[in-house]
Amino acid sequence: MTVYGLDGRIPFFKEAAKRFGMSEPIDLHERTYGSYSFYHPDGSTPVSFAELPSVRVLHQENVYNQEIWVQPPGKAVSILVANGKLLYASSGEPVGALIVTHDITERKWAQQRLEVSEQRYKSLFEHNPDIVCWLDLSGRFLNVNPAFESVTGYTMSDLRNQSFQRLLNREGVRRVLSMSRTIQQGASDNYDISAFHQNGTQIELNVTVVPIVVSQNVVGYFVIAKDITERKQTEETGQIVPIGRWVLEMACQQCVKWQQQGLPPVRLAVNLSMRQLQDKQLVPMVQQILQKTGLHPRYLELEITESIAMHRLDAVIPRLQTLQAMGIQISIDDFGTGYSSLSCLQLLPINSLKIDQSFMRNMTDSSSHMPIVTAIAAMAHSLQLSLVAEGVETAKQLAFLRSLGCLTVQGYFFSKPVPADEREAAGGQLALPVLIAGFVL
Repeated sequence: MTVYGLDGRIPFFKEAAKRFGMSEPIDLHERTYGSYSFYHPDGSTPVSFAELPSVRVLHQENVYNQEIWVQPPGKAVSILVANGKLLYASSGEPVGALIVTHDITERKWAQQRLEVSEQRYKSLFEHNPDIVCWLDLSGRFLNVNPAFESVTGYTMSDLRNQSFQRLLNREGVRRVLSMSRTIQQGASDNYDISAFHQNGTQIELNVTVVPIVVSQNVVGYFVIAKDITERKQTEETGQIVPIGRWVLEMACQQCVKWQQQGLPPVRLAVNLSMRQLQDKQLVPMVQQILQKTGLHPRYLELEITESIAMHRLDAVIPRLQTLQAMGIQISIDDFGTGYSSLSCLQLLPINSLKIDQSFMRNMTDSSSHMPIVTAIAAMAHSLQLSLVAEGVETAKQLAFLRSLGCLTVQGYFFSKPVPADEREAAGGQLALPVLIAGFVL
């Protein structure tokens, strides 16, 4: 609670008002206020002086449930709801303004987390480029998405009332059943497994199983799977680690070369595979390459996908923490196509989320994609993560993303991937991504 005089000074305030910048006077003549920053509910648009609750009331306007985001210098944002009215003397003359604020930060974050979960579940089958299927408690198929049919060759008609065991060999069935205890307790799980296409060929999948919990009871499962057949073949031959090292070294060399040519410094993002992330030599390898090439860590970003990040968190988190402590940026790539639990996401030492490009397709015309992107943006803001949108191709998409506070984007609207020498010839004016040694970075 804060009481303002007609001149903007504060004769009274409660101690809690100090936390939210509501104990600092306002200057109605200079149109200035204290050191706190105030934003609209989008989290990025500043509140003008005339829109402040105290100023509105002093201008004889009642304030009812005005949501406002407040950020003290160098601290986290709080979300408030403000109500206010004029105070009058017994003679009927106004003498000041009463502003009452309530901190709704936790409630707001909880609502946004719920919205994210609802939107991702609702649209899981509509947009996902990866395999998605819905199983009942006994493991029978209830629904599959088009990607499932494309990768496995089976339609929903083929699998109706059939068990998942139809797609696996005996070893695969035993493995799934051995891991089911954790899932039955309500925890998600991630693992690689072999399955069979309808034509009999073997396919390799990275599977995330998400239990559907209602009233603390598991009632079914969502299974999200990526086709990793080609990647698995490469990893099994052991080629992925040396290839990954070579790509990373080439990228760092190129970044240093641009800096030496006087081009504006940029941060290059390089993908890590699951095999690389699980390699105990990952951190020493990155340190050696940075030392060899002379690239400062702040110009390197390492990207991992949702499914990779969720695999063996106990080993992944310490490695990512060490890399981040070196000054390297860590990002989740293709976000929204897997299913990472928010609790796990909060544990990961990451700096940014990259919205998968599948959400950009027809986004401004689609009733399902827009709320998903909105919910992901809200979640990123709530976790204080940077947000990057991939696959932006139109001005409408760009405008919508900017309205959500997503200011970092990439896609054909700016540039197709180009060879490194073309960026050099353009004097650094071309937007990334850049094609280096045949790899898009």
